[in-house]
Amino acid sequence: MKKKSAALIYGDNPNYIDHLAPLCHYLNIPLLTNIEEIFDIIKKYYPKVDVKLIENRDINFYTVKNFDNIFTCTPKNMFDTEFRL
Repeated sequence: MKKKSAALIYGDNPNYIDHLAPLCHYLNIPLLTNIEEIFDIIKKYYPKVDVKLIENRDINFYTVKNFDNIFTCTPKNMFDTEFRL
């Protein structure tokens, strides 16, 4: 079984768009976000990136259920707590 990967910008901090969007483009993986403004910025400046806007109430379950590897700039202890790992 092939492991699925994605990148994640969780929350309303757009600072990591320029780090994760090029990575997603080169690795051909989706970029997930739960903030519409971040989604719009990525669509505008990185139109070739497969960005997915996931509802805030669903993003934790969606991410853990659908992906084995997550690239994020969120500190690990924060990620583990927020995503209940």
